[in-house]
Amino acid sequence: MPRFHYTYPTYEDHSAQAGSNNETMSKVCQITGKKRTIGCSVSHSKRQTKRPVYPNLQTKRLLNPATGLMMKVKLSVSALKTLVKWQKQGKVYDLHKLLRSRDA
Repeated sequence: MPRFHYTYPTYEDHSAQAGSNNETMSKVCQITGKKRTIGCSVSHSKRQTKRPVYPNLQTKRLLNPATGLMMKVKLSVSALKTLVKWQKQGKVYDLHKLLRSRDA
């Protein structure tokens, strides 16, 4: 019989240790919602094995044109290119509303 009994931490224990707001670092674009997909690694003999394919995510500090404040956003490069295109066209958008509409 073991001298000490170790209990493994549960999911709730990990979330309490991670932080007060229970946020985790996810590999999801905050604007488009792009996330990991499944692709195939193909060897020289054409044998296919499944592997994760992640979007090209970058963490950027962007200026919100509606409020004039800087926001830290994790977004895919395709979403960043779209925002640059909108800015060149003079389109008015609220970055905060784009993020909230993605959460809903």
